[in-house]
Amino acid sequence: IPYFTIKHYGNRSNIFLIELGKSNYGNGEIHMKCYSPSLASTIHLLASPVIEERPLILSSAFQNKLLTSKRMEKSRNIHPPIQLTHD
Repeated sequence: IPYFTIKHYGNRSNIFLIELGKSNYGNGEIHMKCYSPSLASTIHLLASPVIEERPLILSSAFQNKLLTSKRMEKSRNIHPPIQLTHD
């Protein structure tokens, strides 16, 4: 997401929330309403590695290396997404 930094993310019951911060124009939020808390949790699991490990613009090579190894470690524990079918 250009020009935005992600300040916070998480799921509250069946709403998955991403709060965005933008330096000059205030903050924004993305709310994704889910039909069930378990779906919100699934989205949280799929989205959190991507959000958590977006490298900061000013981060050092050492931090990037740490993030990469963390991401590799996490990806081993993430199950493939389940296909949701609508009957």
